[in-house]
Amino acid sequence: MVLARVIPRQPPSSVTDRSAVVRWLGAGRCIRNAAARGEGGSVAKRVWTIDEVRRLGMATDVETAASILRIGRTTAYKLVGEGDFPVPVLRVGKRYVIAVENLLTLLGVDGSKEDQ
Repeated sequence: MVLARVIPRQPPSSVTDRSAVVRWLGAGRCIRNAAARGEGGSVAKRVWTIDEVRRLGMATDVETAASILRIGRTTAYKLVGEGDFPVPVLRVGKRYVIAVENLLTLLGVDGSKEDQ
C-alpha cells in the first residue's frame, strides 16, 4: 500500500539541507525557478549570438526576445502590458509576437547582412 506524501507548499527553511531541497524539488516543482530563488544552485543565463538570433526566423515570442535582451520573463510581460517593451510587439490572438528584425536593429546589427 502506497500512502500519498504531504508536500509542503513552501521550500525547506534551511537551504543548506540539500536533501530536503532535493525532496522538495522532486515534488514536481520547476528546478529552474527554485534555483533562481536560491533553493538549489544557480541558473546559467543563455548568451545569444547574432547568428542564433538570425536563425529564429522572422518572428519570436516575448520570452525568447526577453532572453536575447537579458530581461526577465516577468519584467518582459510587464513591459509589454505597459507598452514599454524596447521593440514593437504585435498581439496575434492570445500570443505576443516580436519581429526578429526589430531585435537585430535594437542590438545595432543589420538584420540582412551576415557578420564577418
